[in-house]
Amino acid sequence: MSFVHLHVHSQYSFLDGASSLDELLQKAASLGMPALALTDHNRLTGAIRFHDKAKALKTLRRCPAANAGYQLFRQQALAEAIAQNGTYLVVISCVAYDNRNETLIRCLRGTGIKDFTREWGVLFEGKAIFASFTHQQWVNWVRQYNTKGMWHDWLRYIRDRYGY
Repeated sequence: MSFVHLHVHSQYSFLDGASSLDELLQKAASLGMPALALTDHNRLTGAIRFHDKAKALKTLRRCPAANAGYQLFRQQALAEAIAQNGTYLVVISCVAYDNRNETLIRCLRGTGIKDFTREWGVLFEGKAIFASFTHQQWVNWVRQYNTKGMWHDWLRYIRDRYGY
């Protein structure tokens, strides 16, 4: 089973990281990690050097973990670990996102995958199936199947707060 660390800080993450890039890359390689995501805070200095040095590892460039999509990375990594375990025949990682969140969408496209809603699972090259839908699709589904009015208050809250 392979593991990919998706929240790593280097010496370039001010007051939050102490590991040198060389040490991080050597350790990841010695542990057999196929990839590594550098998520330093507030600067790109480490990311540029990280990408240049990480020849043997797949680098997850512009990893949105620091601001927009950390949960998505973590969820898919967890789904892959469960799928690799072999206990379950099918493992699906399903994610909802707000289609108005341009930061998230732009960050995820920055990984090199043009349409993360269809291709995100490819990043992990694993066994788990990835599926996604927008919050707006979910709200519309609830509206359509809210025949007994059980979700009336929630739907009003969503409309008032988010406008959909």
